[in-house]
Amino acid sequence: MEDGKVAPFIKDTSGVWLTQSDLRHYHLSEIAETDGSFAGWQLRIGTLTYIFDSKGRLVRVERLGELLISVVYDATGQPIKLIDRQSREATINYASYMQASSVDLPDGGRIDYMYDAEKRLTSAGSTGDSVGYRYVNSGNDNVLLTEKLDQTGTVIGRYVYDTQGRATTTENGIGGNHFAVAYAENGNQVTVTPPLGSSKEFYFDVFNNGRRLRRTVDACVGCQRSETSYSYGDDGYLSGSNNGALVKNFSRDQNGHVISASENSYDGSHLRTTQTEWHPDLSVPVTRQVYDATNTLIEQSTWAYNARGQALSSSRTDPVAGTTRTTATTYCEQTDIDAGTCPLLGLATSVDGARSDLSDLLRYTYYATDDSTCAATPFSCPHRKGDRWKVTNALGQITEYLAYDGAGRPLSVKDANGIVTDYSYHPRGWLTASKVRGADASSEADDRITRIDYWPTGLVRQVTHPDGAFTAFTYDAAHRLTDITDNAGNTVHYTLDNAGNRVKEDTKDAAGTLKRTLSRVYNQLGQLKTQATAASDPTDFAYDANGNATTVTAALATATQSEYDPLNRLSRTLQDVAGIKADTKFEYDALDNLTKVTDPKGLDTTYDYNGFGELVKLTSPDTGVTRYTYDSAGNRATQTDARGNTTAYSYDALNRLTKVTYPTTSLNVTYTYDVTQTACASGETFSIGRLTKMQDGGAITQYCYNRFGDLVRKVQTSNGTALVLRYDYTVGGQLRRMTYPDGAVVDYVRNAQGQTTQIGVTPAGGSRQVLLGNASYYPFGPAAGWTYGNGRTLARQYDLDYRPQAIQDTRPGGLDVGFGFDPAGNLTALTPAGNPAPEIGLGYDALGRLTALKDGRTGTLIDGYSVDATGNRLSAKVGTATQIYSYPTDSHRLSAVAGVARTYDATGNTTAIGGTARQYTYDTSGRMTQARRAGAVTMNYRYNGKGEQVRRFLGTTNTYTLYDEAGHWLGDYDSNGAPKQQAIWLDDLPVGLLANANKLHYIEPDHLGSPRVVIDPTRDVAVWTWSLKGEAFGNTAPNQDPDGDGAALVLDMRFPGQRFDAASGLNQNYFRDYEAATGRYGQSDPIGLSGGIATYSYTEGSPLSKSDPFGLMSFGKICNSAQQQNIINAVAQMANTIQSNSEASMSGCYDGNCDFKKAAAVMRVIASASFNCNYAQTNGLTVARPRYIFLSGQFSSNPTDPVISSPTHSQGVGCLMSALYHEAMHLALWNEIPDEDDVRRETKKCFDCAVSHTEQGQMPLW
Repeated sequence: MEDGKVAPFIKDTSGVWLTQSDLRHYHLSEIAETDGSFAGWQLRIGTLTYIFDSKGRLVRVERLGELLISVVYDATGQPIKLIDRQSREATINYASYMQASSVDLPDGGRIDYMYDAEKRLTSAGSTGDSVGYRYVNSGNDNVLLTEKLDQTGTVIGRYVYDTQGRATTTENGIGGNHFAVAYAENGNQVTVTPPLGSSKEFYFDVFNNGRRLRRTVDACVGCQRSETSYSYGDDGYLSGSNNGALVKNFSRDQNGHVISASENSYDGSHLRTTQTEWHPDLSVPVTRQVYDATNTLIEQSTWAYNARGQALSSSRTDPVAGTTRTTATTYCEQTDIDAGTCPLLGLATSVDGARSDLSDLLRYTYYATDDSTCAATPFSCPHRKGDRWKVTNALGQITEYLAYDGAGRPLSVKDANGIVTDYSYHPRGWLTASKVRGADASSEADDRITRIDYWPTGLVRQVTHPDGAFTAFTYDAAHRLTDITDNAGNTVHYTLDNAGNRVKEDTKDAAGTLKRTLSRVYNQLGQLKTQATAASDPTDFAYDANGNATTVTAALATATQSEYDPLNRLSRTLQDVAGIKADTKFEYDALDNLTKVTDPKGLDTTYDYNGFGELVKLTSPDTGVTRYTYDSAGNRATQTDARGNTTAYSYDALNRLTKVTYPTTSLNVTYTYDVTQTACASGETFSIGRLTKMQDGGAITQYCYNRFGDLVRKVQTSNGTALVLRYDYTVGGQLRRMTYPDGAVVDYVRNAQGQTTQIGVTPAGGSRQVLLGNASYYPFGPAAGWTYGNGRTLARQYDLDYRPQAIQDTRPGGLDVGFGFDPAGNLTALTPAGNPAPEIGLGYDALGRLTALKDGRTGTLIDGYSVDATGNRLSAKVGTATQIYSYPTDSHRLSAVAGVARTYDATGNTTAIGGTARQYTYDTSGRMTQARRAGAVTMNYRYNGKGEQVRRFLGTTNTYTLYDEAGHWLGDYDSNGAPKQQAIWLDDLPVGLLANANKLHYIEPDHLGSPRVVIDPTRDVAVWTWSLKGEAFGNTAPNQDPDGDGAALVLDMRFPGQRFDAASGLNQNYFRDYEAATGRYGQSDPIGLSGGIATYSYTEGSPLSKSDPFGLMSFGKICNSAQQQNIINAVAQMANTIQSNSEASMSGCYDGNCDFKKAAAVMRVIASASFNCNYAQTNGLTVARPRYIFLSGQFSSNPTDPVISSPTHSQGVGCLMSALYHEAMHLALWNEIPDEDDVRRETKKCFDCAVSHTEQGQMPLW
């Protein structure tokens, strides 16, 4: 067999072929000719069938009745052709009998094989592009491989054997990744010593003349010893395992299939049992049921198949409600072939989704015949019989595959908007270019082209983006990534240990100057033991026997302990073990769904699920009880909050959200897709698959797109006032120009790396002014500074950890601040730039929550705070007064501050502070719609379907607000649509303001992106300041007239994402409202505990180190340099992994449910995708969206970017690759609805990590 096993078969007296008991899943039967004579054999293993002729030669391989490959032999018995189901052929040529000299590939390529005098294979590959092999040259062991050489002739593998021909060492070509193997004399014990010195012992016994594993032991110095034992039934199949915490037991049917799998903790308590019924003739499941510890059925799935074993239907049933969801698939049958409706037996022709309220049928159409050119030019004919031609979704939108290459890889694909994307490939099959075609079909000048170059070894050498920016990759002789270089010459260098772990990372600029560094230490098992900053401040990690991190000790010796249940699910965290002891507990159901979180205050948040694993009830101490229902496709259908308000959701046939219905109908939101709006001009009409209109209680918003899918026009109409925002892009899809509603134009000049170096502003009716220029950047990092248009310079200095060191404008009135940090990374000092003497000192508790703001010179306390273990503020000393914060015992709702009472509605929204002194009203969507003081209305508010506050009004006076697509505030406009103020951004930093008769002002932002100084460029003086050295949570008012000229500049921007609202006394913070006086939100977090255990807290109590621009969760930076590097690296490694497994053996990576075309499709997505790690807009999840792979997940059901999936908490670069691959799979097979479980099996096998919906928390980009 493929793994080297020999499966002996004996024919019994009844004519049945039998094999040994532990190979009963191998089924051998004879094949007869039509006249009854013997024709050969058929061997079925799982879903694969191998067919042999009467001479025992393999002639055909099928999966579930579909031809995978057929083999043709010549008269001498040599295999000479391999033919796939589309009749693409590979021809085998021979120099001597049964010694292949070359293989001619379907696309015209050739693989040549060379041999030595002893007929050992010495090279394989194309001319000048071959892999080499060397062997032992003595005795009977001369067939043992001793060295493997890559395409450059470099040794990449060395292998040593003992006198019995058993491998004793293996290592890469430079001596790393060294594994030593020692054998016991009887052969039943093997000890493997991995590269870092640990040991893994394998113990075997003998069964049916073979060895089977009975026990493994892992041990290393300073590690937890782990041991797993295995038991077997009399038939030789695995019957159980025990790792000291979890006991698994298996029972099987007569074919060796597992029919019952139970998992129990070591103390005997039962966890869950999975029972499976198998098809009597096919190795496919018919029914699968999962039972919990009480033997209650909690999950049930059923399948129906055709005679070939292809799934006709897949159903899941909620055992409690009795509801069933079924997806049905039809295939090309012989009657269809006879009728001419499809060409080949077994091709999928339609998939009918689970929706019962409408048709959600997906259809596939195939080319009925070979192209007419195939006979004459088989290497280049555009399609073969059975190649996919069209995919038609449930709305009739068609994706058309226009052409394939000789190997069956798509060359040209036309989407539903008529946009063609062409692909080109390396002779070895690797994707080299993805070309999204512009309007001029005769030229590439207006195309968006992403190119990928490769080293001879097949490793990705360079990725060049459409605008010419590129990232290059360098590897060592062992093919391990060591350097990343951009087109400016900036580099990231990785120092690797013997196992390939990165023990040091150095980021340097083009001159070779070190700009960022970090180091790591790994234990002998390859687990991260210590990670240290540039200053050698360590964070230490310890693990249990199963590899779970049990203790994390920060640089100031603050330790967090974690405990896990027998299924390795996090069950408890104890933060600051020696001090605060913040204790959080977690419980799960038998399906791994999180069912309860007990916070440090001892309050429970519970989660109830239906039989489909969907959350149906959330019980929170802060938001009360929320209930959910779902439609037949699993889309959320209703949500009923603790106030009794029910929100209903509707979806189209593609499961895109089309309507949100509230009890107050004026708040309803409708989403329109695919239909070009009247506001769209010529060239802005590529609407299919995109949101084109959103109508809600705050506005009507129309969206227009160019041929590349970029949003080029947004028209927001509120209360009859239209605001038009226009975008223009570079050839690479980067923002080049924005036109604001009043006609003001902001243009962005970029360098060769695509970074903004200059921003120009042309006010409406005015001439262009340079807002800033000479912007420079740290390598793979943040902006290093720029020069404003009047020559004023803002320098932004960062240390070797890319933490802010100083921000300085040396001119009078400019921002001037330095930063100091403690070893744990807490911001502890604010100083003059370049001067280490602190002006302000900041103190923290052991969990990094701000407790003190002091005079830096005297140490005198200015402001002080105390918090409980959960993170709720207990007291605040502001000046000379100390305020006490009071809470009820059953929630985290702040009930009073210094005796001033607060009230809440049932969902935890603050409704009043001090009785009628300040009152707030919320609509049925849960958003604040009115503020009152002393009973009088001070302001009314309206929101759009994205959650943005787009209108404020009192009486007939309106203010309309506009945001960009990243959620940045762009401007406020009066009742007539005239601008009051408009902001200008450099990425996530506000840098300019049009205000006071449309006059340009300069904004100087701090390290987080909060505005701190506004400069009048004409007079070169500060006209607005908000001191960074004021009250830390933002309770210090800005100085609106620092130049004392009597003309106040009012700017309401505060912390990132916030704008002060004098009418409410709060800072509007996108999805919530923030109260600077108490340092907390007025509403509980809309994303619940995913934003942190303290759902009212702002930035986890660290307002000068973190930000929360969307009112959902805190973070330090958006896509910082380390994250960018890790994404780039993961993409490169993922591409290499996919390629190596695609061209070598599909079983090396995939789980038997895909083909090479799918791997190629993933590579095409990776080549053209954009990457983002904006946690703030999302929930720290990973999702796929059209044209993008986001390392984040959408909080709201915003159909602008439909969410496909949300795997979360992971560890290591393998899991990052896994998450990227998972989402790329969704995008690659967008119309095919890939099965989530199939994708997870592949990612587990390919990257040793299977991302999961059920895991909680956010995915670190380490």
